[in-house]
Amino acid sequence: SSCSVATPLPFLLSTSCPFSPETPEKQNSKWLCSYYYNTSYCERLDPTILFYFQNHTSIIMQRQIVSSGTSFEKKFGYSRVVKTGNQIFVSGTVAAGPDGLVGAGDAAAQARFALKKIGTALEQLGSGLGDVVRTRSYVSDRANAVAVAEVHGEVFGNIRPCNTLVIAQLIEEQYLVEIEVDAVLGSASPIES
Repeated sequence: SSCSVATPLPFLLSTSCPFSPETPEKQNSKWLCSYYYNTSYCERLDPTILFYFQNHTSIIMQRQIVSSGTSFEKKFGYSRVVKTGNQIFVSGTVAAGPDGLVGAGDAAAQARFALKKIGTALEQLGSGLGDVVRTRSYVSDRANAVAVAEVHGEVFGNIRPCNTLVIAQLIEEQYLVEIEVDAVLGSASPIES
């Protein structure tokens, strides 16, 4: 049964679908209403699924952040990682370790370190590099593009996320590459078509 009115709420549980006329069939049954890409729809829920949504809806949409502990995050108002629902977004990551720059002058080494750092951040949220669906690599010098792309291939060769590589001036000259990723928790097994 389709709903004709969109709801701004991600999930709404009610004893009946609030967006379509009551029918005897709908009365005293549970419905899940969802707003997704400007389309609302209602579906009768299996009791097991209903129990799950009644007890986990707030958890599903809860926003979590992971900090790397740098002063820049508070000063400039960003997080290393943000997770909302099953989506995880990792900010641009450079090869900065606890003791400073890792891989001075070596774009491939910097890319490897940045991806390892990203993997560690994802693991803190129960995810991993296998869940990555999009990567963006920013390389400061066109001459390093192939080296960075090859490291990307080593790490993501079997995962095959969407990827964009851009030549860009980075915040400090010592950083040769910056990488950011988006992941979807639980999406680790790609199906090729």
